[in-house]
Amino acid sequence: MKVKVKFNSKVWKINVIAENDKDKKILIKTAVLGIEDFFITQITLDKEMFNSEANATSITFSIHLRDRKK
Repeated sequence: MKVKVKFNSKVWKINVIAENDKDKKILIKTAVLGIEDFFITQITLDKEMFNSEANATSITFSIHLRDRKK
């Protein structure tokens, strides 16, 4: 699955590997292109977004950034 994230007028391409866990969230391991100043440390979203019968065109999720310079 590939997800495009639009942030600060740039599109970051994120290759997503999703693994189920017990609290109905999915921890996303990412390989990100085009980010120079930040690491993405965690992305979570609802397991229901990955329903195999759904044909969603957008996904809403929370994203946590860590400043690379610190």
